[in-house]
Amino acid sequence: MSPQSLLLAVVALSLFNGLFSPFLVIAYRAVPLWLPYLFPGISNLVIVAEFVFYIASLAIATSTLLISGVPAALTERVFGIDSREATLPMYVWLAAAAFLSTPAVMAIVG
Repeated sequence: MSPQSLLLAVVALSLFNGLFSPFLVIAYRAVPLWLPYLFPGISNLVIVAEFVFYIASLAIATSTLLISGVPAALTERVFGIDSREATLPMYVWLAAAAFLSTPAVMAIVG
């Protein structure tokens, strides 16, 4: 697979994890702690529950994308791989995203 298609798969897995993760409940409940710092001036507006859900989901998806990129970056660093032409770090990134998405898969399956 090309690195671009692997990146698309990593982003899709991260979005899947953001929508179906069991940690979404925790992020949803903790919104009063982090939402005013993310969007200054939002406390003056009426916060719609759907907006809060999607922002919490986006936060988990972004966290999955960033955290799963750490092993890929370490792989590039250890093996001295040029990131523009190699697919090994992208496969590592995909595997890490799949590992972080296992709670979401378990929430759907069982």
